Amino acid sequence: MIVIRKERTTDHNAVREITDFRLIESLRKSRSFIPELSLVADCDNKVIGYLLFVEVDIGGYKELLLSHIAVHPDFQKQGIARLLINGAHDKARELGYHFAVANGEAVFFKKFGYVPATTYDIEQPVFEKENGVYMAKYLNFTELPIYGTPVYPREYAMEITGGNNNVEKKKVDEDIIKRVKVMAKEEKKMSGATPHNEAEIGMIADTVIMPGDPLRAKYIAENFLSGAVQFNAVRNMFGYTGLYNGKRVSVMGSGMGMPSMGIYSYELYNNYDVETIIRVGSAGGLKDDVNLRDVIIAQAACTDSNYVYQYDLPGSYSPIGDFELILRAAEVAEKEGKKVRVGNVASTDIFYNRYPDVNKKWASMGVLCIEMETAALYMNAAAAGKKALSILTISDHLFKEGELSSKERETGFNDMIKIALELL
Repeated sequence: MIVIRKERTTDHNAVREITDFRLIESLRKSRSFIPELSLVADCDNKVIGYLLFVEVDIGGYKELLLSHIAVHPDFQKQGIARLLINGAHDKARELGYHFAVANGEAVFFKKFGYVPATTYDIEQPVFEKENGVYMAKYLNFTELPIYGTPVYPREYAMEITGGNNNVEKKKVDEDIIKRVKVMAKEEKKMSGATPHNEAEIGMIADTVIMPGDPLRAKYIAENFLSGAVQFNAVRNMFGYTGLYNGKRVSVMGSGMGMPSMGIYSYELYNNYDVETIIRVGSAGGLKDDVNLRDVIIAQAACTDSNYVYQYDLPGSYSPIGDFELILRAAEVAEKEGKKVRVGNVASTDIFYNRYPDVNKKWASMGVLCIEMETAALYMNAAAAGKKALSILTISDHLFKEGELSSKERETGFNDMIKIALELL
């Protein structure tokens, strides 16, 4: 089992074997060293990877530089670097940092949401120009004027420049900066905004809470998030990013039906490198023991849609939610004293079905409720190698009287919203 944890003094010899220990030892003695961001990957008490972020000054604000990342040769290409970097980003957000910068291969860092640093008007120190592409990642919402050239720890700058620290003070050629900015803007245009989402790279958090109704997204942003900033209004499909209990999260509408969910979730996973989407939506009850306002966690999603045809599979595919998210959601609900049901749901393409008995057939197979988006979300997540979960509230029942009004649907689903947010 691989565990990402804070480095201990007893790990020093093992770290020395896989990376440049001389500079690390020097940085440990500097004010820039952050013990919580000196991490190791531990596999059965063996150190197989190491990562270090140190503080740098950007425009007078303390932010982060990825100083070291290394994986033992026997464990490379097994996702260890991803675990280290994602774990460090989570800890950095908890500590309140807003930006991380890194120097190296653009293709590698793009996987973790890094973009050319000039996207944020963060300029590369002149002595770093021979060492790769300068990248930056937006970690936490801020309105602070964080921009300019990072000032590195003296120990780091001295190592990079071979002892000539004065080189840091040289002016960077303005013409080069101008060209790099143009390239960054073009790259941002290509990898960011889509015909349906005007957000720039970095504006959307790793986790997105996704109701169907964009007004419900607005309601969540206004009532549950602090410092929420709107990143999308194209087609009135509102999207916002803010903080929940100090953790960065986004919320965005998906629209109705699998085609709409398919578009928005695909772009979030593939254009904006979102890792997790949690749908919070309404559903129609099918089983007798399912009642209005019950919360359903969708373990899997049956469907009458042909959405799966695009994957050219040799048989029937079963869209399922992420097991860890399902388990945690059930635990959160139990802890909060909220009763939930975990089971199968049905995602349909047809709201007004001319065959009235079709839903009785779903119910006869133990399907708890019917809705219109989950199957597409789960398939998109599987295809992208990402995570998804659907949490639903029963707004009406197909075989019982009573239903929630549109206003109640917009504001009355707080239980499932809180469960979703507590998964952060």
